[in-house]
Amino acid sequence: MTFAPLPGALVEAVRAAGEATPGAAAAFDADGTLWREDVGEAFLQHLCARGWVKLPGGEDPYLAYLARVERVRILVQDGAAEKTARRMLAKVGAHLSEVEFYHFPT
Repeated sequence: MTFAPLPGALVEAVRAAGEATPGAAAAFDADGTLWREDVGEAFLQHLCARGWVKLPGGEDPYLAYLARVERVRILVQDGAAEKTARRMLAKVGAHLSEVEFYHFPT
């Protein structure tokens, strides 16, 4: 996935705002729950490409992010419901390694 470079004026405006406000942070809800490739995701990719975001161990932060949002999350009532869901997903060839189950008793 590649994005067009950010306009130079925007880059400079963000840089200037950051320099004018030491310790400031930018936060975006870019977790892939509503849509993919939103402004937060593009901004994260930009920051990673510039080397401004680093993870311990040198892992590529953008690839780590993509690996996380590509996972499927399923809410189930209990272990029995999870077992049933796993069986159904296996029947259709789903990659169960990409599925996270969360137990939410009702």
